Amino acid sequence: MTSMCSTSVWEIISLMCMQISILICYSGFIFRYEYHWADGQTVKKPIKCSAPKYIDYLMTWVQDQLDDETVFPSKIGK
Repeated sequence: MTSMCSTSVWEIISLMCMQISILICYSGFIFRYEYHWADGQTVKKPIKCSAPKYIDYLMTWVQDQLDDETVFPSKIGK
């Protein structure tokens, strides 16, 4: 379940990535950044991905960490 905060953060980052992409396209500059994702669990070997997809992977990973009871228990003594 995605919290309101992470949804808002994702929307802001996504919008920023879109604006940067448009700016790069119209300004004629070519930036050579490569994004690779690996979380060590489901994706063990880094995969090449776009900036928005990388942010999507990151936000999903962060949300999974926050929802994991073994990492962040919601009850004292668990």
